[in-house]
Amino acid sequence: STNWSVAGRHSQITSALARLQWYATNASHYFLTNSILPRHFTIRNVILRTNSDRQTAAIVTVSDSCARGLRQDLSGPALARALETAGFQPIVRIIVSDDRSAIEDALRRAAASADLVITTGGTGIAPRDVTPEATRAVCDRLLDGVPQLMRAAGLRETPLAALSRALCGTLGVSVILNVPGSPVGAVTSLEAALPVLPHAIDLLHGLTEHVPSHPLPPVKSASGKKATSSPKKVAAKSAAARPSSKAKPSRPPNGKVERP
Repeated sequence: STNWSVAGRHSQITSALARLQWYATNASHYFLTNSILPRHFTIRNVILRTNSDRQTAAIVTVSDSCARGLRQDLSGPALARALETAGFQPIVRIIVSDDRSAIEDALRRAAASADLVITTGGTGIAPRDVTPEATRAVCDRLLDGVPQLMRAAGLRETPLAALSRALCGTLGVSVILNVPGSPVGAVTSLEAALPVLPHAIDLLHGLTEHVPSHPLPPVKSASGKKATSSPKKVAAKSAAARPSSKAKPSRPPNGKVERP
C-alpha cells in the first residue's frame, strides 16, 4: 500500500528526483541511432533541462558509411564541441543513412526534444544527397538568409561551397539547420549561422523582444577580428569628426585678430 504520510511522500519525491537527476546527467552521453530509438519515443521522456538558460541541440549525422559502421563519425563530435563553446547543450546524436524517409523521421523526433537540430552530410549534388529534400518536407517555414550566410563563409575557404544546397527552417518551436559532411565545413557553416540562431529560437518560443534573451556570439569582421566598437564609441567618434559650430575667429598673418 502507498504510504501517504508526510515522511512517505518526502521519501518518494526524493527518490524520484534522484532518478531524474541521473537521467539528466547520463542520458546525454548515450549514442542513439535510428534503429535504437522507437518511433513512439521522444527524448523528452528521459532528459530534463538542468539549466533553462541553455538552449538544447541535437545532431543528426547523415551518412551511409557511418550508419553501417564502416566509417567513424567525425563531424558529429566536432559540431558538439562547437555548440558547447557557443553555449548550447547538446543532448543527443543520431546517425542515419542517406535515406529520405529515415532523415525525415530523425528530424521530427529530434525536433520534439531539442531547440536546434543540426544535420551534417548529404547537402551536395550526389545522387544520394537528399538531406535538403528531407528538410524541406518537414519544415513549416524556410529561413533563406541563413544558408546565404553559410555559403558566404564557405566561399572564403573553398569555391566548392557554391555547390551546397543546405537549408535552414523551422519545425514547431525548433530550428533545423543543414551543414556539410566534412568536419571543417560543418563547423565553418555552424559558426556563420550562430549569430542569429539563438534569437531565432527565442522568437519561435514567443520571446519577441528586440534584445535576445540569450547573448549573441561576437560577429567577426572581414579581417577576422571581433568587432569591439560600441554604439557609444561610434557616436563619440562621429561627434569628434563634426566641425564645431563655435569656431574660433581666424588669425591673420600679422597675428592680430580683427573683430567687427
